[in-house]
Amino acid sequence: MSERLGLMICGHGSRIKGAVEQFAHLAEGLKARFPDWPVEYGYLEFANPVIRDGLNELRAAGHHHHHSYPHADQPLGPKSLIRER
Repeated sequence: MSERLGLMICGHGSRIKGAVEQFAHLAEGLKARFPDWPVEYGYLEFANPVIRDGLNELRAAGHHHHHSYPHADQPLGPKSLIRER
């Protein structure tokens, strides 16, 4: 049986709207960069979707195994993760 893997990007969340939008932009950029992988994201607190929602989306699509990556703005910054190949 082959594993169906998904990619879960986990952010802390923020009360600052711009920070939440920046993280969502990062996640959407990863979806575009890895079109063959299901990519979801979620926040630990202060913003939606929460991590549980992203994991539920992956499960609903049949991806019961996932790689989860916590996100930090330092030292790379989000834009460095979505550069052109």
